[in-house]
Parts: sequence; C-alpha cells; structure tokens
Amino acid sequence: MPQVFISYKRDCSAMLSRLMRDRLKAKGIKVFLDVVEDSKKVGTFPENLVKALKESDVVICLLGDSTLDAPWVNAEIKFAYENNIPMLPVFQESFQYSASDIPPHIHKLLTSEGIQVFDKKNEYVEQAIDNVAKRVHRSFGNSNKILSIIIAIAVFVFGIAGIVGIIGMAQKAQTDATETAAALLAESSSTPTYTPSETPTASPTRQPTNTPHPTVTPKDTNTPSPTVTSTFTPTPTSTPTRAPSATFTDAPTATYTPAPTLTFTLMPTLTPSIQVIVPPPTETDAPVFLVDPFEVTNKQYRVCVKAQKCSPPSNQRRLYDLSFDTEPVVYVSWRMASDYCIYSGGRLPTEDEWITASRHNRGLGGRISEWVGSHDENPEIAITRGNGRDTPERMELNPQITSDVIGFRCGRYGSP
Repeated sequence: MPQVFISYKRDCSAMLSRLMRDRLKAKGIKVFLDVVEDSKKVGTFPENLVKALKESDVVICLLGDSTLDAPWVNAEIKFAYENNIPMLPVFQESFQYSASDIPPHIHKLLTSEGIQVFDKKNEYVEQAIDNVAKRVHRSFGNSNKILSIIIAIAVFVFGIAGIVGIIGMAQKAQTDATETAAALLAESSSTPTYTPSETPTASPTRQPTNTPHPTVTPKDTNTPSPTVTSTFTPTPTSTPTRAPSATFTDAPTATYTPAPTLTFTLMPTLTPSIQVIVPPPTETDAPVFLVDPFEVTNKQYRVCVKAQKCSPPSNQRRLYDLSFDTEPVVYVSWRMASDYCIYSGGRLPTEDEWITASRHNRGLGGRISEWVGSHDENPEIAITRGNGRDTPERMELNPQITSDVIGFRCGRYGSP
C-alpha cells in the first residue's frame, strides 16, 4: 500500500488537507497528516515527522497563498528534497510566490509536475484529488519496478558468481584427478621384484622300528622359484577427433530507414495537412477549413507568451523546459487556447469540424483531450474531445479549468 505525507499550512489549507486525507484513504492510500496547530510547532523537528517522511512514497504539498512562508513546511520540503523523496505540488487558487533567490528545495518542488485545484470555486475538486491518487499509485508502482529490477540484477550477479565458483571447483577437481592419475601411472610403470621365502627343510620323523636313530632323508627339496618380473604396458590413449565445425551464414542485414523528422513552424505560418471541408451551405467555391495536424506545442505557445498575447499556463514547468518543446502545451483554459488560435491567425475548430477531421485521421486526439468549439450559448460549459480513445471521449467542463491532460489545436480557412 502506498503511503503519503501531506505538507500544508493550517490557515490556508486545513479543509482541503482533511478532504484529501479522507479521499485518498478511501482509494487505498495510507496518509500521514500532522494536525498539530502551527503556533504550537516550536523547537527541533519532531521524530514522528521524520519517521513519517522516511516511510512515505510521496510528499504532497498543498500550496496556498502563504504556504511557503511557514518554517515547518519549508523544513518538511527540505527533508524530502535531501532524501530524494518524490514531491507532488498541489496548486490552490490563492497560491502566489515570488523570490529573487529561490532555495533548491523550493525550486525542485515548484518545477515538479503538479496539479491545479479550484478550492475557492469548489469546482472539480474531486477530479483533482482523483488525479493526485493516480499520481501516487503510479509513483508507488514505479518504485516497486525499480526495486524489482535491483533485486533481479542482484540475483543475476550472485548467480554469475556462483557459476564462476562452481566452474572453479570443477576445474580444481579435474586438476586433482589428473595429478592422481599421473601418480598412479608412474607407480604402475616401476618393475616389481618377487623375492622367494627361505627354502623349507623337512624335519626328520622317528619311524616305528627298533633300529636305533635312523637317518631320514627328505623326500624332495623345494627349489627356489625363478624371479618373476611384471611389466606394465599402459593402454594407448585414443585421441578424439573434433567433429567438423558447422558453418553459419548470416541472415541478410535489415536496413532501417528513420521516419521523417517532424518540423514545427511557429504560428502563424504553420501549414496544416489535415483537410476538413466545411463550406458555408450557400457558397460552392468557399475555401476549405484546415485543421492543424498536431496539437499546439510548448515551443509555439511560449512565443505567444513572450509576445504578451497569451497568458502562461497554470503550471509553467513544461513551458520553459526545452525537453518538452515538441510536447503538447497543457494546463491551459479554453480562453487561453482561443486567444492563441486568434493570435496565430485562426480559431479553435468547432466540435463538428474536429469530429470530421478525426474521422479522416485516427491519430487526432490520440494523446490528450482538446478544447473545441465555442461556449457562447452557455458560458459555464466548454467541450473537450479526445482523451486517447478509439471513440474520442466528449466532456463538458468549466472553461476556466486547466489540467495536465487537456491541450488544443487550431484551424483556419485556406486553400487545400
């Protein structure tokens, strides 16, 4: 069972911390939540917090408007940073932070992939907590995988060591056997000499006769046997003949041709390749509506932010991490997506236009959900499509919501 440590400041995150504790426990996650009031936290770092942090798989930090001003929260974050415990920031609506010199542990926390929660509006809070639970389970699973890999490597190493030891013992036994055989062969090659025992002489036997003291002559005298010489002729050793070696012919080498590199041209000069023809019903020669072949990337959106025409995402870590340049931009609301499309000379495709493009290209919306259409008829609802399914999922969301799984693409009228 995964275990988490919730770090928070009481005056701005007390209610959210207890709600998150109860929901995470219901999802099979063990939760440590320190309920001691901030004013009573004095002295050295308590042993119970140290123990709870060491046993945690993830440290969840609820970030409100003044969370990072709290010394106790800073101590918990710093401990997690120094002990390489994964941290998951949860950004509340009130969170603000500005500092000229950001400490390493705070920088690590703020650049970790976090989750936005609308705790003031009380909208999609349950969905945000669900995302927290998924992250925790995923982190716990990754840790178990790493541990399994380490155990497998250890078993492999010890197995190799055991095999090497057995081979060494076998070689030593073979050497001892060879030396013993050589000694026996040398001993057998020497010529043994047989030395007969002393020739026995028969003792005289008194005969039953009246002749006094007759002399008895022995019937026969044992003649010493000739010397026996035993010569050991070793059996000739047969030399094994090696079987002819098999000749293998290498299979023909496969030639790998790399896929063409995708080239992204910054908006507004992006030339789309997916054509969705949606002409006005009264005009036969109307230009076609072109839906961009790819989602708007972090690199493209960053240009708009630097031009001060777009608002930055609610979580900016990926936006300024160059390794995410070609990844879809996320953590943007419907309005932020619409502003970018207008800046690039287009607009968001309507839901029907998006569906038509999806039918022509099954890869459309294959990775994330995407903002589409307009919510003018109902300002409280906007639509997303996609979510990596064969049948693109449709969700009605608040236009102000942002998520790590919601991005967008633009479209524009043009010549096919």
